[in-house]
Amino acid sequence: MSYNINVLSVIWLPVMADGETLDEAITGYSGTKTEALEFFAQKRTTTSAFMLEASHGEVTFTVVGNLEIWEALPLANGEVDYTAIINRITVDFLNTKQVDQIWLDSYTNNVVDTTQFGEETVMGSKWGNTSNSDISYNLPLADKTYIVVSFRSYNNNTCVIAHYIAHQLEFMLAKINKELFLNKFCGCDRISKPLIAQNGLFRCGNVHFPPNGTADYDYENETLVDSDILDWKPDGGGTISKINRETWGQYGSCGYHYGWLMFWFKHIPHSGNTLTYKGQPLTDWWRFLADWDGCMEGKVGLFIPAIVPTPAPTPTTPTTPTAPTAPSRNPCRDKIPNMPFPGAFPGTTAKLPIAPITPTTPIVNDQADPPKNYPNQLWEIKVLQLSYFPLTADGAKVDIGITGDVENPLAEMQSWVAQQSSRLVAALEEGCHKTINYRIMTRIEIHEPVPCTWGTEWRPQGYEVPLVDYRAIMKRFDITKWVNDGIKQVWIWAYHGDKVVLWESTMASKAGNISNSDRNKNEIPTVGDKSYTVFNFNYSRDASMALESHGHQMEAIWNWIDKREETDKALWKDLLFWGHFVGGDSNLRLVQRNGVYRCGWIHYCPNSVKDYDWFNPRVVISDIGDWRPEGGGATAQVSRNTWSAADDGGMAWKIAWMKAIPRANNGLSFKGKAVTNWWEFIADFDGAVKAGRKLAE
Repeated sequence: MSYNINVLSVIWLPVMADGETLDEAITGYSGTKTEALEFFAQKRTTTSAFMLEASHGEVTFTVVGNLEIWEALPLANGEVDYTAIINRITVDFLNTKQVDQIWLDSYTNNVVDTTQFGEETVMGSKWGNTSNSDISYNLPLADKTYIVVSFRSYNNNTCVIAHYIAHQLEFMLAKINKELFLNKFCGCDRISKPLIAQNGLFRCGNVHFPPNGTADYDYENETLVDSDILDWKPDGGGTISKINRETWGQYGSCGYHYGWLMFWFKHIPHSGNTLTYKGQPLTDWWRFLADWDGCMEGKVGLFIPAIVPTPAPTPTTPTTPTAPTAPSRNPCRDKIPNMPFPGAFPGTTAKLPIAPITPTTPIVNDQADPPKNYPNQLWEIKVLQLSYFPLTADGAKVDIGITGDVENPLAEMQSWVAQQSSRLVAALEEGCHKTINYRIMTRIEIHEPVPCTWGTEWRPQGYEVPLVDYRAIMKRFDITKWVNDGIKQVWIWAYHGDKVVLWESTMASKAGNISNSDRNKNEIPTVGDKSYTVFNFNYSRDASMALESHGHQMEAIWNWIDKREETDKALWKDLLFWGHFVGGDSNLRLVQRNGVYRCGWIHYCPNSVKDYDWFNPRVVISDIGDWRPEGGGATAQVSRNTWSAADDGGMAWKIAWMKAIPRANNGLSFKGKAVTNWWEFIADFDGAVKAGRKLAE
């Protein structure tokens, strides 16, 4: 199979009054128009040749027009105005030339920096802006989808151009099937983010991270790791090889960077592949770059799904459920990734309608967990638990058509949620040294989809599936009554599966919405002067991820008490929680203090080099076992073996981190002030705030 991509080459550079010399004051580049034209022509030729080879000869880039605009870029509010650029080119011209991509050669400097230049690609399409762009540009539509590839800098070489095209392909493939592309092919949970080992094995990597990469652009890493990229099979089972930078080698003047891109591109499934996923053949993934409209209109997937006839329902005999196992699921983490999801399209007025929900009668279990009365217990947190199980027509299974990635029998899911809730309670109580008893008072089961909203007030910008309507849920179950009865937390077990956007936590209080969300103060109803927190867990994950949600909520509270968001980022290092306890910088990474790493945070152990790096064998010196705010505590060598060598979703690390949090009678001081019991802010937020409590006082 072969594809042709029609390219319109646009050169946009301002020149001086002589019409030949580049305006260095604007572009930052010296030289002449003639030199620029020669350079751009060479880039077009080398890029086309590179991509033809990378796609196994399938994709040809044909330049169908050249436009030269020798003036400054149009700006709107300091950012490149892409709408003005397209209007200058005209949609009629794009239609006449049947343009698929616009290669925009221009400049970036102190006038137009890289963030203002659109993050490399932006798409004009009736299907929405599926591109490496944080801003939902509303470009004029042409007869067919077109992609603006912003080469951003006059002196970008072919390697950088190929890098931008690779990112564009990532976004397209992830939109079509996030699980197959990101999890199974790349081996990560977000586009061009760190890789996650799967049973000690790394998959094919992504544009920023080769299989052995530990940081962005780590193409020259000599460390050998196990990967199946040389014999990748979606469901596993391919030959495992030791690989490092010598596996992809150097290619041209860009060295290992160029070598990795060529190597990665060549492992994208093409028309000659014989691969299968869940027993079904994979499609040609290069088609999505070359024929986006055809793929979207034909609902083409990354694999050809099996056509399974729907059998007539037959009566079933209830059976006693066995011990639950993890539900089938999309293992991507419950973060809101910087990528679009299938659904309605930003920049348009039309949104996919939210299907009406037929109300069912909730199943209420009001048998409260017994009180524990631990010797160290100071507080009790009462919990209301809601579980949403949308069911198939026969009522036997969770409906994967609604959840997106869970289709287990109802009995299994009921057992699974019960088990994970128990594990979560045990972990939370262990982490706080049983200072707090977490007590589920009532469990309510709802056999419906979660209610959702497209309301702009609650919908995070740039996402193409609706947000869980937490306000509707709280109103339906009369949250005022529950909070007045002492409930402090609501745990919602539901689904994600690229069907809904969810927040890990959201909060209502007199102080505002202090949570791991967009902190919309109207997200959930307030209840007088009493605060409460809603947690949304994904039951395609286990208790380790639910514990992570709690950990992030704790971080949000302690950072708020410490006034981090009101503090200049350059001074974060001086704050008690973020600077001295976590040992973090303004980029959310850890830094050494006098050769010692402090206690880290939920994503970063003291020895981590990236997010979720809980199983890194790297040995570092840390004082997490004897933390004292201003140093001086005993230090020790720590690594993954310090908390757990098991791949437990980071559960052991999160508990170890919580155990380092200052509790009652800690004997610590900071700048001459006694460090308080930080668990008070979690268990009795209202009382602590009313009393004006601080992390040290």
